[in-house]
Amino acid sequence: MEQVIKTISEWVWSPALVVICLMAGLYFSIGTRFVQVRRFREMARLLFAKDKSRNTGVSSFQAFSVYVDTLLVCTATAVVIWAIGDTGVGAMAWINVIAILLLSPKAFKALKSYERQKKEGKEPVFNPEEIGVKEAVYWDKYNSENLS
Repeated sequence: MEQVIKTISEWVWSPALVVICLMAGLYFSIGTRFVQVRRFREMARLLFAKDKSRNTGVSSFQAFSVYVDTLLVCTATAVVIWAIGDTGVGAMAWINVIAILLLSPKAFKALKSYERQKKEGKEPVFNPEEIGVKEAVYWDKYNSENLS
C-alpha cells in the first residue's frame, strides 16, 4: 500500500503533470482560437453598454463571466499547480520542523552515548535501549550480527 501511495504521489507532483496541464490550456486556447483575447472588445462593449434595451442574446454579466472564465482557466493553470506544489512543500517543511523538535532529545542522547563510547576508546555502537527507543528490532538484529 505504501508503494502505491508513493507511486501516485510521485506521478501527481511530477513536472510531467505541469507540462500536461499547460499543454491542455494551450490546446483549448488554440481550439477556441484564443476566444479570451479575440472577444475581449465585445465583452467590454457589452459590459459597459449604456443601452440595455437591445437584446443581443448575451448579457453583460454573461460576457464578462465567459471572458474571466476562459482567461483564468486557460492561463492560470500553471499558477494553480505551482500554488498546490508550494502548499505541499510548506506542509512537509512544517512536518519536518515538528519532527526535529520531537526527536531532538533522543538525538542528543544518542550523541552523548556516541561521545562517551569514543572517550572510553570503544568502537561506538548504537544501543536503542540506552536512549529509550523501544522495539528497535532492526538495531537488535544488527548489533547481534555485527558484534558477535
